[in-house]
Amino acid sequence: MEVTKQKACITCGYNHKEKFCPNCGEVGGLRKISFKTVLEEALSTFINMDKGYLYNLRALTFHPQVFIQDYLSGKRKGIFNPISYLIVSISLYLLFENFFPVEKPPISSEPIQDTIFFKVGYEAGTIITNYFKFFWFISIFILAFPSTLIFSTKNYAEHVTISSFIIGHATLLAAFLTPLIHVPLIFNYVLYSFILILYYRFYSTPGDKFGSIIISFLVVVIFFIELFLLTIFLGIISYFLF
Repeated sequence: MEVTKQKACITCGYNHKEKFCPNCGEVGGLRKISFKTVLEEALSTFINMDKGYLYNLRALTFHPQVFIQDYLSGKRKGIFNPISYLIVSISLYLLFENFFPVEKPPISSEPIQDTIFFKVGYEAGTIITNYFKFFWFISIFILAFPSTLIFSTKNYAEHVTISSFIIGHATLLAAFLTPLIHVPLIFNYVLYSFILILYYRFYSTPGDKFGSIIISFLVVVIFFIELFLLTIFLGIISYFLF
């Protein structure tokens, strides 16, 4: 009978002969770094349905309430980090948008271009276009404000985490529809519909579904107003200072 020799865990030093360290969970018998192992581990992070990016995608689509609540309660093994999930979703959206660019609306007359409203709007659009990743990343903190005020049972940091999952997932779903809906993301009604649905599914209670819909709708409306005001503010700052 073959006896498996004990080896010290590379992470915590605990001696064991299991596949995973009983003390810290590190994988035992790690293979030597090579291009093959790096590629396999990277792909596993994204295509494994039991953990990683696709696991988040599946869980947020079918069971967002259970998935997010489990993460908040500390069950994080195999879950793709919410910030990382958001960043990857934004990157995928930009990739889709590159293949299916949004058409710019025609300007009806020359005098309109000389108005301060047009110039401020143009500056705001330029900033959002050039710094979209940062703008949309900041949106998770903006969404967390009304969410924290209305759903006060959780703290602001928890609401930022919830916003990261919801905006990341809604952005990804909106990205898949980019070929059909040629609208800038900030004005994409489908995106806000996804955010509304996800918020409702996370906060819905069996005894008050109508109230949950109204409250979720209010959060999304406030979120849109906040984004619009931020856009105007950025346009004004850019117009007068730069």
